[in-house]
Amino acid sequence: MVPPGLEEVAAAALQALGAEAVRPLRRAMSLRTDLAGFYRLRLRAHLPFRFLRKLARFPCRGRADLHHGAQNAADWGRWLPPDTSIRVDASGSSPGS
Repeated sequence: MVPPGLEEVAAAALQALGAEAVRPLRRAMSLRTDLAGFYRLRLRAHLPFRFLRKLARFPCRGRADLHHGAQNAADWGRWLPPDTSIRVDASGSSPGS
């Protein structure tokens, strides 16, 4: 996430740090990088104040699909204790839009 109006400046800075396929969005960026690049951007980029990493993409027709997809997006036991809860942010579009 970047401050409003600074999307183009942030895109140039992220490209200079090695991000690929950088695309400015509204108050955000879309980009591709490997895990080392993700950490490099997180440590060296000054404009973005929050980094979100896409873990999965899956079809979702309701809450049950979202729950199942989020559970299977990563090996959560490797990262979190079993009694930990997580927050899921989702975005999507309806067919034909």
